[in-house]
Amino acid sequence: MKRGIIFFQTDTAASTGLLLKTTHESFPKVKDWEEMVQMVTYISTRKEHEALLLAEDKKKGIG
Repeated sequence: MKRGIIFFQTDTAASTGLLLKTTHESFPKVKDWEEMVQMVTYISTRKEHEALLLAEDKKKGIG
């Protein structure tokens, strides 16, 4: 299987499906939310980083 993101959908009219992400073994492993937030420090603006740190709902904080 090629590395990347693959989306499986049973019905093309549906907005749901299964997402499969494959990566190389050297891809960084992130064990928790705090580690991920620290990793994106260098690729986010100060405002984006603060929003991540203050997000009550972690999933919404990412979007």
